[in-house]
Amino acid sequence: MTGDRYVAVSFGGGAFNVGGVWRILSKDGAVHPSKWNAANKRLESCSRNAPGIAVPMYHASRRLENQLRDAGIAFRFLTLEDAAN
Repeated sequence: MTGDRYVAVSFGGGAFNVGGVWRILSKDGAVHPSKWNAANKRLESCSRNAPGIAVPMYHASRRLENQLRDAGIAFRFLTLEDAAN
């Protein structure tokens, strides 16, 4: 795998995007509700505690994919194009 991706975590029941909100995994292991900011072309936190903060992208890797699968976390890698739609 190559390229930078957001890591979206499922809301449950297989849904990854609910009402334009994604649950994005950050590098510190927290999950942030996030919305696409078309002006800045990035996903930004929409939580009350940290609105407008850019959420990080990951360099997609098999290691990260395996860690998430081993932990039983339903996830999906998102490109910028995926996040914007």
